[in-house]
Amino acid sequence: PQPMIKSLYKYRNEKRIAEILYINPFKFKGLKLPDETQISTYYEKSKNNFQSPEYRNVTVASLSISNLAAKTTIDEQEVINAYNSNTDDFMEPERRKYKQGIFLDKENALKAISLIKLGSSFIDSVNKISGVPPINTGPVSINQIGEEALAEKIFSTKINEVQGPIESSLGWHVILVESIVKSKVQPLASVKEPLRRALSFMKARDNIIDILNDVEDSLAAGLTIEEVARENKLTIQKLDPFDSIGLTTNNKNIVFEPVVDLVRTAFSLNNGEMSNIIETSNGGFFVLRIDKITPKQIKPLNQIRQSVVDSWIKQEQKKLANISAKNISQKVSSGKSLKSISIDVGGNYLTTQPFDRAGRGENIEPTIVTSMFKSIIGDVVHLETRQGAAVARLINIDKVKFENATKEDIDKLRTQLADGLNRDLAEQLTAELKSRYSIEVNKDIIEDSLLSK
Repeated sequence: PQPMIKSLYKYRNEKRIAEILYINPFKFKGLKLPDETQISTYYEKSKNNFQSPEYRNVTVASLSISNLAAKTTIDEQEVINAYNSNTDDFMEPERRKYKQGIFLDKENALKAISLIKLGSSFIDSVNKISGVPPINTGPVSINQIGEEALAEKIFSTKINEVQGPIESSLGWHVILVESIVKSKVQPLASVKEPLRRALSFMKARDNIIDILNDVEDSLAAGLTIEEVARENKLTIQKLDPFDSIGLTTNNKNIVFEPVVDLVRTAFSLNNGEMSNIIETSNGGFFVLRIDKITPKQIKPLNQIRQSVVDSWIKQEQKKLANISAKNISQKVSSGKSLKSISIDVGGNYLTTQPFDRAGRGENIEPTIVTSMFKSIIGDVVHLETRQGAAVARLINIDKVKFENATKEDIDKLRTQLADGLNRDLAEQLTAELKSRYSIEVNKDIIEDSLLSK
């Protein structure tokens, strides 16, 4: 309905401007260190903040394309045969070196050409008309020139021949070809090693499929991960225990590639379980076994005493920042200038750009955005932020007029609103059907129907 569209458009597009003073808690220095009672009390209240993550010990057997390629032998004749069969791939394209003058319009380009025809040098002619000397370019191949018409003209011009004007997105060009390096086939000696590596990768890519199939058979036969690795010449590693983001107990990244696939797989298994074969994005695969799961643990105070003290100090600094913000907000509410106070207290002051309810328009925290959209002009608030504390005052409300909305804006909003309502109705209907009827998914039938296609 039009009234709903109108109200929603005005609500979503209203913008506000605020002045903000951020209070950095770390400026409050020289705090008295906590005594043992305070440390113990803080530790007991905040134990969960000092909890070590769950760690997993795994044994992983893997094979990568690069490792297999390094072990793959390519004899001399294979290299020669590949070279002779693919000479086009080893062709060095023709390259040209040229000077070019670029002009804003065709008329000036023609003036420069006229001067050249009258005997003036290319450099002097271009410099006189454009005010800048010509640009030296190359040697480059035709594919290295971004403008097609310019490239074609450069590569159809003889040495020391002037051509132009040629139009491009940059302006009008006048060119002088200075030298030409003819195309040629690179000799075998210069490409032998790169070609050998490429052939070893190609062969490894083919061989790894057979190895993967053999590994599947070994796993199906019930072999241990060590036996599977030995029979199929896989790399086997016992990795240091790591958490759900791949960090060891020393906060170092585990050494494995690709680490994301490994961590995701490890944290999907139970203790003692072995994974299926996991094919990786780099063309390899791995299998892993969970050897041990160390659950989350709260670290004893005697091991993390300094961390507890540091955390207590940060908490006290935040408290002081919030007290300071409260005091400043009271002063501003009484008529003092937030900007002048910022000079005295040394905080980070800014006047925002207009921002909407989603915070678009200015990089400020959601809590500040929310508070400003609950305020009227002149309201002052103090609040805790991720970094410390802040004082904010609303200084302007930019209300939008529905009459200024474009048809595109209204149609887009109408579509979004309809989609949202349809989603809500579908979710309500689904929930109601689930509450009335039991649903059983027959995966075998689904898989058979997909395979039959």
